Amino acid sequence: MTADSPPDARRGVLLAVLAGCSFVFPMSIFILSPLLVDVSREFQVSIAQAGALVTFTALPSALLAVLIGPLSDYLGRRPLLVGGTSLLALASFAATVAPTYELMVASRILSGLGAAAMGPSIFAAVGDLFPYAERGKAYGWTVGANTLASIMGIPMATLLAAAFSWRWSFAMVGIATGVAAIVLAWLYRPAALATPSEAAGSADPDQPIRSRATLIQSYRAGYRAVLQTRSALAVCGSSFSMSVGLMAFETYLGALLINRYHIGTGELAPIFGLAGLGTLIGAQIGGRLGDRVGHKPFMSLSVVASLPFLLVLAYSNVGLAVAAALNFFRNIPMGMRFTAASAIISEVVPGARATMQAINQSSFNSGVMLGSFLGGIIVEQYGYNHVALLTVVGALTSASLVARFVVEHRGTVPQPVGEEQASLLLTEPA
Repeated sequence: MTADSPPDARRGVLLAVLAGCSFVFPMSIFILSPLLVDVSREFQVSIAQAGALVTFTALPSALLAVLIGPLSDYLGRRPLLVGGTSLLALASFAATVAPTYELMVASRILSGLGAAAMGPSIFAAVGDLFPYAERGKAYGWTVGANTLASIMGIPMATLLAAAFSWRWSFAMVGIATGVAAIVLAWLYRPAALATPSEAAGSADPDQPIRSRATLIQSYRAGYRAVLQTRSALAVCGSSFSMSVGLMAFETYLGALLINRYHIGTGELAPIFGLAGLGTLIGAQIGGRLGDRVGHKPFMSLSVVASLPFLLVLAYSNVGLAVAAALNFFRNIPMGMRFTAASAIISEVVPGARATMQAINQSSFNSGVMLGSFLGGIIVEQYGYNHVALLTVVGALTSASLVARFVVEHRGTVPQPVGEEQASLLLTEPA
């Protein structure tokens, strides 16, 4: 840690705020999996049409993150974090009262827009605050908070749906996200809490590009930095292919368990909670080990390690308890992967960190959109369990791209970041 780094207490405060934001962020998508059956019944649509709500949530994030993300490098993290979280809260309340399927679709599109605004800034802000040698541990907490949504948030939403209505689940998300927006607006003061990261040399870490280039120049420099860096393209391809398979399976997992084991929506709560605990454990282990030995092995091999558990879960009627255990162990290596990927992504193009996060988020959500769509087709034509085959293809493709093309940069030399400096980050050494 350099002499001008912020005190640990101040960094801890900022990390806690970002972790809280990370907690509410994923619920806009993952909350739908255990609710598909209830939603399809109320709106009198098929399971596949209910699952398409995931696609509509991911669509604006996939399309707009690449436009909104660079604004975080230009305007700073705070406006995007507070604005995106507020929009996500309002969209969740809109879903709570949506009287028709069409208005439910509209609320999900607004949720995706809020996610597009806040997502890149969450992880870019962590990269700003912590040097690479400590970033795995920091991302372990951020990914861990993200995972707590599965351990606490999703099961609670599932129980609310079983006890009252699925609409109460979205109301809970709206309340939690609204609280996060208020806390961010109150506490997130980067000028007081953070200093430039290893890769940023400007006086204000929340505005690393704004003082050196116009908005158009910032866009051009950021995009060029990402698109001409081989590791960055491989990371985005890996995120896309993994999310196609992952979300095809995750979207319809709740419906698979309900139909196979003849359980109610409420009985999914402990299963999803246990899965979230597995991801949390994996995130902590992977972050700490990655800081010591490097994050690339965990990013590439973890998705492959999860496949045996997934295939048994998909194709074997092993009983509900064993199925829950398999889902728990499947999520441990996935948690390791999420933390490793966050650390590597933060340093692939450090001069345009939020732009890189945005393009990666767009790649991931494009995969979510395609995966939920293809998963619906597979479910209707062949059955729930065969969705796992798409997950296998996506995982193997993701691992191969990382192993072959990604170069892990274990920290960078501090330098000013402007258009010319960002463009210098494009080409990797041979």
